[in-house]
Amino acid sequence: YGATGSTGPCNGNMQDNSTVTWHRTSGLSPEMMTAVSQNMWSNVDPTDLTVQAELGSPDGNTDIVYNEADYVGTFCGTYTWHSAGSVIGLTQCMSLSGSKCQRFDIYTDRSWEINATTTTRLRHACHEIGHALGLSHPSGTDPTNTCMATDQTMVNYSNQEIKDHINANY
Repeated sequence: YGATGSTGPCNGNMQDNSTVTWHRTSGLSPEMMTAVSQNMWSNVDPTDLTVQAELGSPDGNTDIVYNEADYVGTFCGTYTWHSAGSVIGLTQCMSLSGSKCQRFDIYTDRSWEINATTTTRLRHACHEIGHALGLSHPSGTDPTNTCMATDQTMVNYSNQEIKDHINANY
């Protein structure tokens, strides 16, 4: 699914425990705040994970920090913000606990987000949070039933991702 035991924007990981404490930075637009909140409560909370919102400042117990800004430049030597076919979001492991991630920072590009539809924002939040839960882009015969696919509009995780990965590992 995506756990690599590494930090950095080019590597996937899994959340380090079954309680997901998340924080939305003040830079998130109200529309993106709604998309992130809805995803956490509608898609993550019904799994075997326990979801908690961090209302104060992020601390040592915060697992996911969701950010939004106008990002520029490149990362991983390949991907560019603000260009044709560019990246609109990034999930980065900031610190490890063994081979699992203690804290993820998720970044959403504001120049993309301001023109996005409600459904597109929901899919994007689902997709980036899915990376923090250890989900990768799907492969196989029918990857279209999940928000983790890069080219469709589902706003939830597949039953297989929930059963075989999220609930099995947490």
